[in-house]
Amino acid sequence: MIYLTRLIDPRKTVEIDGKMVNLKFIDRVGAEYEGKYQISHLRSIDHLGHFTTDGSVSGNMGRIDRDLEREGEFISKAVQPTEILEFLEKCHPNHNGENRDSVNSCTGGHLHISLLSFANYETLMTKEFYQYFISKLIEFGHKNEIIQGSPFWDRIEGKSLLWANQDNIQQKQHKMRDHYDDDRYYHVNYCFNVEERHTIEFRILPMFKKVSLQKKATLEILRIVQQYLEDHPIPKPITLRLKI
Repeated sequence: MIYLTRLIDPRKTVEIDGKMVNLKFIDRVGAEYEGKYQISHLRSIDHLGHFTTDGSVSGNMGRIDRDLEREGEFISKAVQPTEILEFLEKCHPNHNGENRDSVNSCTGGHLHISLLSFANYETLMTKEFYQYFISKLIEFGHKNEIIQGSPFWDRIEGKSLLWANQDNIQQKQHKMRDHYDDDRYYHVNYCFNVEERHTIEFRILPMFKKVSLQKKATLEILRIVQQYLEDHPIPKPITLRLKI
């Protein structure tokens, strides 16, 4: 039993929906939150990542007090799954629950995941995974009673700022492109060669007004990835020794 305990990396074990989940296939995690930030808030979280302007956000957040506020994107460092929890709790634009206009239908909450195995990366580069991923997010939306017509459902249905992945996802994404272009505006993007990140980007989530729901949805994506890789293990090579 002691031996089995040592196999579980505490940096990769998080509580998701009331259960402890060991995200053993995931290497690092990063998140990007778009919205309107108070300058004082940005100063308090600068150790967790960095802030940058973003064309999809700038000009879309209504009135901005330039002396007190900034509109753009806060990007986390690449961290262990347990460390992303601090980012989720502290770096949402509406972290104090008082500024509901800090996010809108234009703002997204993107998640980057890198894996410990290139073979696992390829397992996720399939139409089968994409269909599984969408089905599980739909279940999540109904379970959490997310309102129909909200940015969450619009994004899932490919109606808002990004598109559902095409049927030729395997052929298209196996290019593992080395630069960003318009093709990145899909639910799932494969950024293997972008700045040597080796990540998969899940661009589908909006910025929810409730921080708790943002955290739940982000952790749900981690759970979906982990569960799919557990259910689709990499075949182990078999060596045969023949005698003649």
